[in-house]
Amino acid sequence: MGLPLGKLEEPPITEVVCGSFFKPVPGLDPVSLGAFWKARQKEFPRREFKAPIAPASLEGIELNFGPDVGPLRTWLISRDDVFIIQVQHDRFYLNWRVRQDAYPRFNDWDANKGLLSRFLREHEAFERFCSEELGAKLELQGIELAKIDHLERGRHWKDSRDLAWLLPMLGPALELAERDPVVAVRLTTPRDEGSVDIAIDTVLRVAQPPVPVVKLECRRSIRRALPSSELAGAFKRANGDLNELFVRLIPEDRHERFKKGWQP
Repeated sequence: MGLPLGKLEEPPITEVVCGSFFKPVPGLDPVSLGAFWKARQKEFPRREFKAPIAPASLEGIELNFGPDVGPLRTWLISRDDVFIIQVQHDRFYLNWRVRQDAYPRFNDWDANKGLLSRFLREHEAFERFCSEELGAKLELQGIELAKIDHLERGRHWKDSRDLAWLLPMLGPALELAERDPVVAVRLTTPRDEGSVDIAIDTVLRVAQPPVPVVKLECRRSIRRALPSSELAGAFKRANGDLNELFVRLIPEDRHERFKKGWQP
């Protein structure tokens, strides 16, 4: 895997998550992270505390509830609500979420910095904090990249048969549907020191009336020890894998639906 994806005029992407895994850092908790937040507070004025992500979770979203919840996860939220930094004792994430501006792309292009450069900058600042404030060197154990796309009825597809054409993987089942289908698909495939995970679900976008949306979440994890100098290469590899997966799920002859002004 790893073929490039041509530029889409209006990509359906709504969120990108870049993350690193590392051996648990003693003392890395919401209290000690106060110093990290203080240095970033102008850009990330809000913070929240969440339940931790379970260490064994393949999809990176399964939570561990119970009497002993474990170390909390800290969210730092940017002023424009576009970026979230997530930190817990054994992982670091940067989320980009679509708001008003267009998708900034993953890799650098022309004179513009992409999301990967932003993640590497934030990760370097976090590594420096761990070294200077906690006396800890991050021992990286892998990376994770996730991309979430929203395919809206009325914008990207018009009915079940049309959705079956857009997403051939679901074709045989969707062609039998007489009304808007409820989709819930999970697929995990081991691949090269990690896995590729696909989740496809139907959700409703808040509107009057609510708009049916097919949420497509693709995740690539690479689980192996690596130095910080190899982070960029690992993420580029994961991004190439997800780009090719997107084309396999939505073939290129369907990509006209991501052009400006296209109507179903």
